[in-house]
Amino acid sequence: MSGDRVQKLFVNFLALLFICCLSVSAKADLSWEVRKISGSAWLLQSNQEKIQLKKNSTLKPGNTLKTGDRSRVLLARGKERIQVGSNTVLSIPADNDQKPGHTTIKLKSGQLDLIVEKMPNTHFSVDTPFIAAVVKGTRFTVSTTATRSLVRVFEGVVGVKSYISDEHADIRPGKSASLTFSSQSQTRLLLLDNPPQARLFEDFPEVFSELNIPYPDVSNVPVNKDMTVGGIVEETINLVLSTFGAALSSIGNTLSAIFTPILMPVLDIIDQFYDSVLPNTAPLLLALSAIVGLILFGLIAYSVRKGRQ
Repeated sequence: MSGDRVQKLFVNFLALLFICCLSVSAKADLSWEVRKISGSAWLLQSNQEKIQLKKNSTLKPGNTLKTGDRSRVLLARGKERIQVGSNTVLSIPADNDQKPGHTTIKLKSGQLDLIVEKMPNTHFSVDTPFIAAVVKGTRFTVSTTATRSLVRVFEGVVGVKSYISDEHADIRPGKSASLTFSSQSQTRLLLLDNPPQARLFEDFPEVFSELNIPYPDVSNVPVNKDMTVGGIVEETINLVLSTFGAALSSIGNTLSAIFTPILMPVLDIIDQFYDSVLPNTAPLLLALSAIVGLILFGLIAYSVRKGRQ
């Protein structure tokens, strides 16, 4: 056997070994280490039997994790972190159900806070019954209930797709995407501002110092104007309600200032008359009230007419 042939076989062997190592590494990347547990958490078996989750154990593809009331779990994988909230059920699809180089987390209920490592391509997604959140690398939260899914973004951009209305939207820092399912009306994806009290990894804030990254500050994030139809409708309704609410409040205050001095003495007289003379004559009291109302209406009409002259 010639030296060139031996060298070629050796190079091919090294290449095959490298590919196998990459394949094993890619599969290993789908697993998560259980770093911390606060409260109670379990692994759910296919027969719904619960096995107590332990610190430093591994959440593998095909596993389902469930947390109890007022419980939290911190998952770690390299520079990525997931805080699993209370009363949350999530699963990691089996190896053959995931795309190569892509991580999928299926959130059935509850909330997840995520720090995802940045890469040039989309490589991470969180699926809920109503929406999918797909990222290249960012910090965000995903929560879902039986009727609503919500995504809040603190850093980076999260692509959100609705499984119900087939809408797409890119959500930026300081913004949220919400979808509430209703069988009675059209379900649309709404874009909203994050509330001031929104926090990320509130139960495990040490992850930021551990990863040497700053806590995301969204206090001065500009509002994203690229809104879906549903978001525009909601913003318009809120604006109309606030405008008319202020106007009605102003009119009410003005009318109260004008007619309170007139009505109060009349009502006092009616009360005294009712207490002393007509304790059990409600129909007559109603008739008197109607007469007083007609008198007041006449006074108002007279004032308006006089003001026009």
